[in-house]
Amino acid sequence: MIESEWDMDPAILKEAINWRHWIHQHPELSMQEYETSAFIRQILDKYGIPYVFPAPGTETGIIAMLGNGAKAIGIRAELDALPISESTGLPFASVHDGVMHACGHDIHMTALLGLLVHLKTSDSLPTGVKILGIFQPSEEKIPGGAKLMIDAGIIEDFGIMIMLAQHVEPALPLGTIGVHSGPFMASSDELYITVEGHSGHAAQPHKNPNPIIATSSIIDYIYKFQIQMHSPIEPFLINIGKVCGGTTTNVVPDRVEVAGTIRTFNETTRKKTHELLNENLPEIARTYNCKALVNIKKGYPVLVNNEWLYETLKPAFEKAKFQVVEVPQRMGSDDFAYFSQKIPSFYWRLGTGAGNNPSNAYLHSSNLIITDEIIPFAIKALISAVETSGISLS
Repeated sequence: MIESEWDMDPAILKEAINWRHWIHQHPELSMQEYETSAFIRQILDKYGIPYVFPAPGTETGIIAMLGNGAKAIGIRAELDALPISESTGLPFASVHDGVMHACGHDIHMTALLGLLVHLKTSDSLPTGVKILGIFQPSEEKIPGGAKLMIDAGIIEDFGIMIMLAQHVEPALPLGTIGVHSGPFMASSDELYITVEGHSGHAAQPHKNPNPIIATSSIIDYIYKFQIQMHSPIEPFLINIGKVCGGTTTNVVPDRVEVAGTIRTFNETTRKKTHELLNENLPEIARTYNCKALVNIKKGYPVLVNNEWLYETLKPAFEKAKFQVVEVPQRMGSDDFAYFSQKIPSFYWRLGTGAGNNPSNAYLHSSNLIITDEIIPFAIKALISAVETSGISLS
């Protein structure tokens, strides 16, 4: 542990490490975070931090509240884990088969708890501003807990003026903060295509429209579509991740099912892409006497980092002696984007350090190891962001 980076009560750090271990050991899937939510509420109760439970629109979400004033700063941490079997061998590895905190949400929750406890015990709340610790369910699964909470009115009802969030980043050195102004993370939509033909003997292809052939042309079109229809300087992606069809060598199947993801960086491109896929894919199938049913499940919007918050928080992180680097746009997505579409928001990456990751694995890996060394950096980053944005609001 790099204790020199910790300028708060060492007892909080020691306790925070224990919180992290318990949370990591007891991961829960999206919308099933009952045990995790109860654990967080126990800590809030212990320190006399008031909260609303369940948070509007959810069964497991929590909104912890400190301070007063009409204006509030919200800090988001995610409750859910992923359907991954952990293989790290850590002494606090998951005890739930097939579920793992492989995206660092255990660190995010720990840091937010650490921030709240620090503010409560050190009497260092920004004056005239409310601080809201938003423990949000279901970041990993559409429609996303952020949307549910926003649709239930939390922004208006709690007077939230600014939203903040951080996310661990194994590719950055330990404690480094990665920032980006403007569109930062892509929108993400799920693409489902069912291509229907007619089953029959493979030796009689002229009698049996083959959905595999139609599917092949559809997939070929999708990948060419990316090159021909969109500017090479605008990030854009359609990737097919699943193709299922057929049972054996000599039978034409009835259908083929395809699934993929669509990622864009502006709503105009997103809308145009949906329209063209819905229009053109059935036409391609018809040329093979097949039928294509297209279903685009709309997911998270583009995550946009507010320019004013970027200009405010970047020097604040530097003043707190973080190494701050510019990072490029990412094709990944996060439902924090829903907040960023409504109010000034800022989302930064916090380096966990490849050298401090014994497995050298990345996010969503069954072998991802994030050491406890990141915890003081994670809490300190939140404190710096809250203090600075709080001064701006008050």
